Amino acid sequence: MAQAVRTAVLSTISSPSIAAGKTSEWLVLLADKPGVLERRLQIRPVHSKNFVRLHESGFVSWAGPVFEEHVIEGTRPFIGSIMVVNAPSREIVKETLQKDIFVKEGIWDWDHVRIFPFRTILRQAARNPSPRSERIVRVVTLICHGRGVRLGDAHHDATKHAEKVASVLKPVERLISEATFRGVIMPFLLPEQLRS
Repeated sequence: MAQAVRTAVLSTISSPSIAAGKTSEWLVLLADKPGVLERRLQIRPVHSKNFVRLHESGFVSWAGPVFEEHVIEGTRPFIGSIMVVNAPSREIVKETLQKDIFVKEGIWDWDHVRIFPFRTILRQAARNPSPRSERIVRVVTLICHGRGVRLGDAHHDATKHAEKVASVLKPVERLISEATFRGVIMPFLLPEQLRS
């Protein structure tokens, strides 16, 4: 059982932390160049794979396209992209994003990229959690159950869940749980029962 839990935790990690030092949040606004819609749609699968990787690594918190109007079935009036990223500096943000195919292929108007210091004040759990976050919840639940604590319906309310987890987990385990969500956990930090 412990090996299965350890495997689940380790499989949530796709890459090491973006930086060993302090990271900050950055809001990035990228307009599309005029007349690139057709090309954008052609290369979007490559761009999307890159952004999934960046999200799993913890560099991208969230990202998505910006539209001229709300999407109606069959139309996607793209005009750019917006994202929140985590990096120690604006330079690292630029360096990382310049490697994306939307920059290399001239989809984004890179000369006019806007990067602002940003801070998330309110977060809400995803309505459709990723397989990675579901694995993390299972690991935390196993730790809590091992201590005789049932989370019950707390999973359906992010605030209740956080309070319940905080009351059960030791400080180091809470740190590990948060680090796991951010994708920066290291195997030697795992609680002893998860290492075996």
